Amino acid sequence: MLGTTPSQEICGYTRFPPLNAALAILGFLSLTIAAFNLLPIRPLDGSIAWGLHPALFERRPARPAKREPAWRSWRQKITRRIRALNPIDVR
Repeated sequence: MLGTTPSQEICGYTRFPPLNAALAILGFLSLTIAAFNLLPIRPLDGSIAWGLHPALFERRPARPAKREPAWRSWRQKITRRIRALNPIDVR
């Protein structure tokens, strides 16, 4: 576009100043409502969100060891049964 600065292209300004003003006001209003919603008051989401905050920093238990895929265990069981039935060891 001719006559625009790089910041206007990055931030997404339009060519209509009234629309730019409306988007700026609505963006600020959205951030204000989000911050208000995080207040730790019972009917707002902040009462739950701040209660979950300590859980983010608790030490989690170590992951259990990975299990073998189920098909491998079945293959091993079938192989053992076949070898038990065959008196001749074929490898």
